[in-house]
Amino acid sequence: MVGETYYPTTMISSDAPVDLSPYPALLTVQDVAALLQLSVPAIRARIRARELTSIKMGHSVRVPRAELARYLAERTVPRHEPRAPA
Repeated sequence: MVGETYYPTTMISSDAPVDLSPYPALLTVQDVAALLQLSVPAIRARIRARELTSIKMGHSVRVPRAELARYLAERTVPRHEPRAPA
């Protein structure tokens, strides 16, 4: 479509470091949902719970790229960390 911007379609994998540099500084909720392979309502719930910071612009909601990187870094479990006993 005319005027539409396309970004890399590679999903975020836990096996590789997260590089969000190809993405715009402000991501739509739909962009974040696609990247994390979650539903839009799931992302909106994280925003409402203030787990994920967003910026409201009129009726639109955007997630700063740096905020998404922070959110992922906080939730990344080191690959070789032993599991805690249950």
